[in-house]
Amino acid sequence: MQRIESNCFSWVFKETREIIRRRGSVLVNVAIIDDLCEERKIIREYLNYYSDKTGEIFSIKEFESGYAFLANYNSDYDIVFLDIEMPDLDGLKVATELRKIDKIVLIMFITKMSQFALMGYDVEATDYLVKPVDKYFFIVKLKKIIEKIPPNRNKKITIKTNGCLYSCSQREIQYVSVERHGVLYHLKNVQLLETESSLKEVEKKLSGAFIRISSGFLVNLEYVNGIADNCAIIGKEKIQISRRKKSVFIKKYIGFLNGGIKNV
Repeated sequence: MQRIESNCFSWVFKETREIIRRRGSVLVNVAIIDDLCEERKIIREYLNYYSDKTGEIFSIKEFESGYAFLANYNSDYDIVFLDIEMPDLDGLKVATELRKIDKIVLIMFITKMSQFALMGYDVEATDYLVKPVDKYFFIVKLKKIIEKIPPNRNKKITIKTNGCLYSCSQREIQYVSVERHGVLYHLKNVQLLETESSLKEVEKKLSGAFIRISSGFLVNLEYVNGIADNCAIIGKEKIQISRRKKSVFIKKYIGFLNGGIKNV
């Protein structure tokens, strides 16, 4: 039985090991949301099995409800395994709320009835698994979804501020603005002024979803909620788009919404 299982998975493991050899080892951050402990355990065991066979490294967090997941959400997750049939807040509603705060994280629905999974197109789910989750299908689909993770999704940068060094994921940065004495990084919960730096230098340092919308602003498309009155809307802020940058910005923004930017 073990030999048959190994033969089924051997091509997946071989290809994955070759990919890891080329790109180097990368931590894959995973969330498992299911109200049933035994179901979460199965997914965790399959992930650990894949890790043992390929060398892929996972950081796994489990949540027994959509409320707990959303209340503790951070933008470091790469893949979310999300049960659809949960009490109180079902997986589709969780995914809808998740897409309001994270447009890039990859969602894998888990369901007892595949017809529910078809509704995942509305929240740009990557794929789905049907319970009871088959090990072979899980391994094959896991390999495919890992290949879709943008290479610079959780890239870390260092900001020099007030004589100190502050390290953060570039995904935490909502936008960067030019100030009189340097540039100001607008993060989710803090603003950091970096002197002796220019927006051009910051633009080189950041990658993927960041785009210049004027001479004074660089925005992260992941936080842009829309465009109105020639402004990019980020939260409660309206940031003016220059006439020269407008057409390029709109094209990039539409491409981003359609999943066109990969190296975020």
